[in-house]
Amino acid sequence: MTDTSFSFRKHRRLPGQSELDESTWADLDGADDDHYWAEVRAVDLDRRRAEVKVAENFKALRLRLDLTQTEMAQRLGLSLRSLQMYERGERPISSDILADLYVQFDIDLHQLFTASPREPSREWREALTKQTLEVADEVAKTFPQLEAEEQHALTALYMRSAIMGEKIDGGDLLACHSQLFKPEDDFGEQ
Repeated sequence: MTDTSFSFRKHRRLPGQSELDESTWADLDGADDDHYWAEVRAVDLDRRRAEVKVAENFKALRLRLDLTQTEMAQRLGLSLRSLQMYERGERPISSDILADLYVQFDIDLHQLFTASPREPSREWREALTKQTLEVADEVAKTFPQLEAEEQHALTALYMRSAIMGEKIDGGDLLACHSQLFKPEDDFGEQ
């Protein structure tokens, strides 16, 4: 029987590399990778921490909602003083308050922390595109008499209430068509 176990070979040294000492070879072979990547992760972590400005974004959110400090405090069940401390960054915002913000105001918590909306993943965009194309094909097949612009409008209206991954509901599609293309009432003619 022959030994079929796999073993790594040492790097083949190219001409001119024979002068490298063992510590240099260790660097090239990745022996110090853990230290390097730890430094990279620490820099990335510091950068992300600097981007998080919850207190500023919390105040900006209140202003976007067009609420006074008193109104916002009442809606969240806080004292005015507590809300002011949150907005100045003197007190960290608790998870209960974050949950209330999400429930009462439909706030994207990622946007609250970073002040920028979260980009949808590639997979999500692909799924949305696939579903939209399927709805557009169904609209074209079901309502061939519609102009292209009308088919696009019907597809867009259906997609506003569609649930990702669910089959196209013919009844909902017909309801959207009826909503978009209501027949004109003839009150004067009988």
